[in-house]
Amino acid sequence: MNKRNASQSSLFLLELIFVIFFFSLTSMLCVQVFVKAHLTSKEAKEESLGSTLVSSVAEALSYMDTSNTNTPFEELFPKAKETKDGWQIAYDENGTAVSSNNATYYLTIIKETNGHLNHYSIVLKDADGASIDTLDLKTAIPRTADEKKENS
Repeated sequence: MNKRNASQSSLFLLELIFVIFFFSLTSMLCVQVFVKAHLTSKEAKEESLGSTLVSSVAEALSYMDTSNTNTPFEELFPKAKETKDGWQIAYDENGTAVSSNNATYYLTIIKETNGHLNHYSIVLKDADGASIDTLDLKTAIPRTADEKKENS
């Protein structure tokens, strides 16, 4: 009888070890899936935010160039800092403009003018310098009334 109980308990122990191994293997796979989903979600959020920030700046630049309002860029984006060839705006993780020492993202606008054509290179990078979104924008500067008379 004692031998029979020992073989039953060893069989039970072997079955228990198999179940524990199976659940630990399954839990490792689930953890990997959740980590991958979290990273994918974070990347999608960054790309969505980047697209929103870059397109809003592009719309403002297009408005500035095609309207006759002469609105300065800093008036539309008060936290923008002028650089030698454009502007830079710092944003936090929610897309709110902040001072550059609290920033998670940096949006850089480089402006080149050639005659009546402005070319803007808009780049959003994270704090590590990795590019999140870029956009090249070309806008035509309307001719003034005097220039139109000269060309007639």
